[in-house]
Amino acid sequence: MKTITVSGTGEVFVKPDHIELSMSLEARNPEYGAVMEEMNEKLAALQKACVQCRFKKDDLKTESLQIHTEYEGVRDEHGDYRQEFKGYAGNQSLSLEMPLSMSRLAKVLSAIAGTGAKPVLSLRFTAKDTGSARESLLKQMADNARAKAEGLAEAAGVKVGGLISIDTQWQNYHLVSDTSYDMVEENAVARPMLAMGKIAQATPKDIRVTDTARFVWELLS
Repeated sequence: MKTITVSGTGEVFVKPDHIELSMSLEARNPEYGAVMEEMNEKLAALQKACVQCRFKKDDLKTESLQIHTEYEGVRDEHGDYRQEFKGYAGNQSLSLEMPLSMSRLAKVLSAIAGTGAKPVLSLRFTAKDTGSARESLLKQMADNARAKAEGLAEAAGVKVGGLISIDTQWQNYHLVSDTSYDMVEENAVARPMLAMGKIAQATPKDIRVTDTARFVWELLS
């Protein structure tokens, strides 16, 4: 049986419909227990702020939690350097997801600014419906590959028959907009603005998704 193998490409644009807000907490102290206590207090304050904004306490997810020792180089009485224990450092990464709403985001940031926890903030605009993007991509890839196959077959004086196989590496798409939205909560100017719910309005860019698949068809004389 004669066959023809052609690659098809697809491209779709998806509108962002969610916000992923990331927060990073830090604590340092010579005592391990003190680091844990500070981390837990900051987490509790952020959870309370989320509840005030009509989230569930468990909507604030822990992405990672690390506690490690810190050392510093000191010179001894002989002038030689040695590593001396400095204390413990803790870092906890948190995330909160919500439907895309700049007004709700402003309320959340205002509540966070009022906690005193001072997390490092960042956010991304995302889309949740990956299924529709996949379906659109597959149709485009199939149409694109079919048109190529028929053009090649016509040039060779044959016809394209039934589809034999499709080879595609389906990705676990995490649809994220290229729009960058930076927040500098640490400085003396930005913090009062966040506390008052003052943020810049934004319309994030559509998310571009591309993929390629390989199609094999039978060739008919």
